[in-house]
Amino acid sequence: MEFRGQHAGLSQVLICNADESEPGTFKDRLVLEGDPFSIIEAMTIAGYAINAHEGYIYIRVNIL
Repeated sequence: MEFRGQHAGLSQVLICNADESEPGTFKDRLVLEGDPFSIIEAMTIAGYAINAHEGYIYIRVNIL
């Protein structure tokens, strides 16, 4: 089973976009504050599926 195309020589990077750019939305904040390890767990599973060796979480400073 193949989840993505094979590109020789290109490294795969996983990015989690936790930016709440829509006014009045707090869905990402609730997950990050309530169960932050679920984000890490989901990124680990997704990274394994696409064979990523790096992962980044984009978070805006106003969430902190």
